[in-house]
Amino acid sequence: MNTEYRKKPVVIEAVQISKRMDLTAPDWWAEAVQLNAVILHGMGKMTRDQPWVEIPTLEGVMRGDAGDWIIRGVQGELYPCKPDIFTVTYESAAEPAAAIAEIEPVISDELNPDTAKLVRRFARAVANKLLSAQRKYGYGNGWLADDWQERCREELLRHIAKGDPRDVAAYCAFMWHHDWSITAAPPAPIASASEAYDLQFPVSLRKMWAGWEVQKWLDDLPPLFTHPAAAQPSRVEAPGEVDVFLDEVRAELRRARAKFPGDRIMTIALAEEFGELCKAVLDESRANVRKEAVQTAVMAARVVLDGDGSVNEWRAERGLDQLIEASK
Repeated sequence: MNTEYRKKPVVIEAVQISKRMDLTAPDWWAEAVQLNAVILHGMGKMTRDQPWVEIPTLEGVMRGDAGDWIIRGVQGELYPCKPDIFTVTYESAAEPAAAIAEIEPVISDELNPDTAKLVRRFARAVANKLLSAQRKYGYGNGWLADDWQERCREELLRHIAKGDPRDVAAYCAFMWHHDWSITAAPPAPIASASEAYDLQFPVSLRKMWAGWEVQKWLDDLPPLFTHPAAAQPSRVEAPGEVDVFLDEVRAELRRARAKFPGDRIMTIALAEEFGELCKAVLDESRANVRKEAVQTAVMAARVVLDGDGSVNEWRAERGLDQLIEASK
């Protein structure tokens, strides 16, 4: 009698519990929250508590903590799963290994078999990462261009700081293709004292502070800055980090407008995002600062592009024009 069975491959949906999961959660999660199929705790920006959720089931109330995954089964049932179990049990259905051409680098038989397997696995992992970026941002073969060496090096260093070895390997591959060194170009020569310009304490502030004392202190300083016209351009010729940041803002702006169309008290949301950015600058990691900066930029853009219906009457009473034209 056969006693061994193989589980059928089933595609599930899942979200990971985090304080700001409302920014990326799918519609089914929002619906479950509205129907009290999931009860949230410690969510949002205004609390320092760790987020966790309760899921009422026929077997009792199940709990999911920060970092846990909430799985939506084939029949719509919800249940939590610890991250270590989730990692070994599931893989992304959006980026299966079969989604790209099979990658089998030619490897000498002399190489240790385990090392050869590592090379093949990592090659597939990098390829899937690049495929994900291609789908998300529309990247193609722009890396073939010859005019972005410094930008490529800056992106490599930025991704080293972010910590994903797949991104690091991708930029290493780009530089390897071009035979570029990851060593930075020599710094521009320091300008001579004759090229220095004076720092001026703002006149408008001199009544608020002892401006004349501050100005005297500035005058007594040795030359620290060069005149912009005399300074050697450095980052102006390699604006890669600006392009990447703006790409992140554009992608998040498109996502936010698609998921939350219209005007939703944008001014209050902008103030909240700016407060969260300030908090991140003082208390959190560089990655979180960048994320909050993107969110703040998106909300500022939405004030201009979508307006804010909650302030229309206020502005009208004061004879101000509306934030967006009526035809929009």
